[in-house]
Amino acid sequence: MIMKNMQIGYKCLNRREISRIVIDMLKASIEGTMLPINSFDLMKRFQEKDTNPTSTKLLSSKDRNYINAHYHHECSALTQLPAVETRRFFTNIVMNKDSEMYYSNKVWPLGIVMYGVEKKLRNTRYYLAIKFAMVNIQIATCVIFREIDDRDELLPKNLLWFSTEGNDMPALGFMEGNQTISLESVAKGAPGHTAHTLNALLRALGIPMMSNRHDRDNFVTVLWNHIQKGKEHYFEKSPPSATLTDQDGVYTAYSFDSATHAPANFMSEDCSLSAKTILPVQDHLWQRTLMMGHRHDLAPCDTAIVNSVYRNECQKRSISSN
Repeated sequence: MIMKNMQIGYKCLNRREISRIVIDMLKASIEGTMLPINSFDLMKRFQEKDTNPTSTKLLSSKDRNYINAHYHHECSALTQLPAVETRRFFTNIVMNKDSEMYYSNKVWPLGIVMYGVEKKLRNTRYYLAIKFAMVNIQIATCVIFREIDDRDELLPKNLLWFSTEGNDMPALGFMEGNQTISLESVAKGAPGHTAHTLNALLRALGIPMMSNRHDRDNFVTVLWNHIQKGKEHYFEKSPPSATLTDQDGVYTAYSFDSATHAPANFMSEDCSLSAKTILPVQDHLWQRTLMMGHRHDLAPCDTAIVNSVYRNECQKRSISSN
């Protein structure tokens, strides 16, 4: 990161002064502590000489070697991709009576989602974005997206219509009649929210966001004052019946990797670091923050949920086609 002159109080600190202050802080954290094992060997390993004494580098070789020797263990750990320890997502998901009641009016008949796109938008990158997301969902689940031809004499009564104007997001699940949705809003989310289109389509299928689970307070904190006005309803908790369970009645694992998990800047007023709308309760090295909402396909938990919710409808479609 290139740091420009930074005003602090009445003194303007440039990059070299900032570097010196950081080095002094690191040295202060080392002095008075025990040297690491084989400290002399580490010093020799990192020992380098300045080939150019007039170098404009912010960090001298002597300081760099000193820090490398004492922070060798910590820095080497950062070069490895940290493993996120999560509870295995249940594969034996069942739909109990409460869940069946909750999803009964949200699933699309036969697991077929009918949709149409305004003609002038079919050559846009937004159209390609929703097609890509639909293909990902079709490959991973039993749900089918079927685009209508506006030249057909018979048009479906219930469909998603993507246009230049309309709602920002589709309704949660099946809704009778035509829903007019802004194609750009569905295809283009917050900066960095690569899973935005997937999340919007899963919402249309009736799948609530992972970050809206009834027990989400155990995993994330919602910063309500950073949310865009009028968008607060996208953060409302789902009822317990929306969360599926296993055969023993244990709720499925919470997954930060879900395509339906909100990113840290979801529905934020702005994109500054201080304007996050949702943050993990525990987040070592920002692993979970960087993970949330950044998928390009469905996570295993998403596939399991969709297939469980649509199992009966997909079976009906299979039977009717035979």
